[in-house]
Amino acid sequence: MSRNWFHWVVAILVAGTLGFNMLLIKQSDVLRSRLEDFKGIRDVQVGEVYPDFGGLTLDRQWKDVRFAGSPKKSLLLLISTGCPACESNRERLAALSSRLDEQQWNVVWLSRDPWERTRTYWAKNQMQGTVLTEFSHAAYRKLTLRLVPKVIVVNQSGVVEKVWTGRLTPERWSSLVSYLSAQPGASDVSALQARR
Repeated sequence: MSRNWFHWVVAILVAGTLGFNMLLIKQSDVLRSRLEDFKGIRDVQVGEVYPDFGGLTLDRQWKDVRFAGSPKKSLLLLISTGCPACESNRERLAALSSRLDEQQWNVVWLSRDPWERTRTYWAKNQMQGTVLTEFSHAAYRKLTLRLVPKVIVVNQSGVVEKVWTGRLTPERWSSLVSYLSAQPGASDVSALQARR
């Protein structure tokens, strides 16, 4: 009787191990396909035309952002509320955006997160400025929101002039501040140069 019991225990353990291995193989396939999807994502490039788009404001109003014929350049700040690199950039980018002349610059924060999470994050951090979220899937892909954090300067024709992707290291921050300091309506930005 005890031998039969032992065989059943071994059979159950073998079946459980096989089932667990099958689950791991399936998860590995899913992760591999996600990695392939991620590798296929290209980042926005200097010189390309950035698409017009629209999104929800924190007041739940739809707002369109159009570049062609705009009297202002645009500074787009792409973030995610749960992204550590975005969080490390947040204070400096908030200070930077507040120093740009609103007559010459259109500053828009683009959050890839749902409206409720974005609204809570904005309130918690007492942030100012225009923020958009809840983009269509097509806009999400065209805006390259999967790759955050990112700072993009788009001119009045919709052409991307400059891109900074990732955590703002001292070198990237210096590059960003230097670039913007040389632009009309951004002269007050140079005071941020020492801020790292």
